[in-house]
Amino acid sequence: MLKVKNQKLRYLNGEELEKLIGVASMYLGSLIILAVNTGLRKSELLGLRWSEINFRTGHIELLDQKNGEMSYIPMNGDVKEALRQIPRRLDSQYVFSKKNGHPPVDIKYHFYKALKKSGIPHCTFHSLRHTFASHLAMSGVDLPTIRELMRHQSYAMTLRYAHLSEQHTQKAVDTLSFFHGENEKRNSERSG
Repeated sequence: MLKVKNQKLRYLNGEELEKLIGVASMYLGSLIILAVNTGLRKSELLGLRWSEINFRTGHIELLDQKNGEMSYIPMNGDVKEALRQIPRRLDSQYVFSKKNGHPPVDIKYHFYKALKKSGIPHCTFHSLRHTFASHLAMSGVDLPTIRELMRHQSYAMTLRYAHLSEQHTQKAVDTLSFFHGENEKRNSERSG
């Protein structure tokens, strides 16, 4: 079978994120904040345990089920604040839990309801992971760092975000002005 390339890369801009979080419940809003600030997958977020949150070191410490390696996901201020807002239940080890203390199986209904209410089209929960990587690329973060933060096995997965940093690479090249002053001087001599 041939592999199908998934070139569709939907991410949310700041205005869309504000709208989505604005209509979401506190619980869903916290989940969204964690998703766009950590790049964690939905299954990782829904199964997140309080024991994996280390406020002292500022990391979420996850054991990768595929390769058995420990991943240390950095937490920024937004993540720490969102986690502090979530009431910690004594009868559950999970950050996001149902009334019976178990982790939610899925949040599709609530997520799509919030999307509809906020008027955001063509978005899935996985778009939040793309939002994380896309905004890193647009902020000038290099691709090897994005790959590490996304925990991509292949570099090809990370390269999908390369085009988003094109304007930043132009700025980088523009800082090289070996002949900039000389060119301006020559142009003014020619026109004068």
